[in-house]
Amino acid sequence: MNLNMNIYMTLNMKKKLEEFYQHSKHLIPPRLLYSPKYFEAKRALECRDSTQQDAVRREQLRKILLVAKQHVPYYKSLAPAVNTITHEDPFELLSEFPYVEKELIMDSPQMFINERAKLWFAKYATTGGSTGRGIGMWRSKSSSDIERLFFNTRWGEVGYKGDRSAVLRVGAEGIRRLHEHPVFKVGKTTMLSPYHISRENISSIARSLAGSDFEFIHAYAAVFLELTYLLKQNNPTPPRNVKAIFLGSEPVTIEQLNIMHDYWKCPIVCHYGLTERTILGFYRYQPGDQSISYKLERLYSIFENSAGSAEVVGTGLWNEVMPLIRYRTKDHGLIVDDTISSLQGREQDFLIDRHGAKISGMSIVINEPTWSRVRQYQIRQRTPGKIELCIVPRHGILDESFKKYVLDQQIGRWGDFFDIILTVCDSIPLSPSGKSKMIDVRISD
Repeated sequence: MNLNMNIYMTLNMKKKLEEFYQHSKHLIPPRLLYSPKYFEAKRALECRDSTQQDAVRREQLRKILLVAKQHVPYYKSLAPAVNTITHEDPFELLSEFPYVEKELIMDSPQMFINERAKLWFAKYATTGGSTGRGIGMWRSKSSSDIERLFFNTRWGEVGYKGDRSAVLRVGAEGIRRLHEHPVFKVGKTTMLSPYHISRENISSIARSLAGSDFEFIHAYAAVFLELTYLLKQNNPTPPRNVKAIFLGSEPVTIEQLNIMHDYWKCPIVCHYGLTERTILGFYRYQPGDQSISYKLERLYSIFENSAGSAEVVGTGLWNEVMPLIRYRTKDHGLIVDDTISSLQGREQDFLIDRHGAKISGMSIVINEPTWSRVRQYQIRQRTPGKIELCIVPRHGILDESFKKYVLDQQIGRWGDFFDIILTVCDSIPLSPSGKSKMIDVRISD
């Protein structure tokens, strides 16, 4: 039996076990549900002494560097030596490791996997990738548990109680075929298929949500914004009162958060992280906020900006199965005092203006009057200095005066940098994982 068939059978069996786990995990006591390392990390995270936290961080980094140096093919030939890592400050040694590019991992994934790792007991996920190319990541159960610790802790600040809380999940896990009902239950989690969020299905969705028992919502921002608009049209108040909303896995804007909070009237917590597990941060929205700043988790990873730029670089502290050291995320945002104060998006979210300079597409502002009549909005670029605004009407045909208003809004902001045209589209398809791509840049070299 060849290696690919072995991997396929392993992943298929693991998928079935994962489904069973998701159905029953709320019945399992935490001491049996999580690994011992989870509770070690929990004590460190709850510690108020920053000196002790720094000591935990230092020793965990040392462990990761040693594992990489001793058991991961890519790092074996790199300086520094094992004896040096063992006895010297790992923070100072980190700069001796080269940056790691996404493309290198995609081309040679086996070079980054711990040779001693038992993949049967590891978890696997693929990034999918906004560019259509992604990384397949392996990680241990203990590192997965520890990641869950950070979410349990930060979400716990608004009342979340881990696997004991009832959650509405609007994301890839809930995708169903179009003939299937969009709302279903897995354990204590209510699933809503992002592909089904439409005018045709909203009455059925609203009834199902009203009859569910969730206390929190965990969703992709763009599809949840659309759900909010559709519900608001038919129901002045939400189908259920919820304690908090958790958003992640795709960019979110202040304008979107304002609209969601106006309807749901509850705390909103956003997180920034990667499938590569090299960085994690949280932001809690407050009405009146003008920008989004993610507070990064110091016990989750070592983070930095790459030399001479604002690209975010991360070194995960817990994944010994596939450790990534100084991984270049291709995200751009200046890190100051453990905070990303201006996350400008991924490398492919940058537009090229008529002067050849890069401008973050995430800096676009789409105001409330626009969202009230536009269901989807995408910025496309195929030629430097030119962008196309693609909008999908919320109700029928858009009149010329409104189209002029939308176009003039962006010409007023970006007219010095781009030639801008407006195109009305029937639809902008969601990605296979149910996400909505706001920026679509494809410029031929």
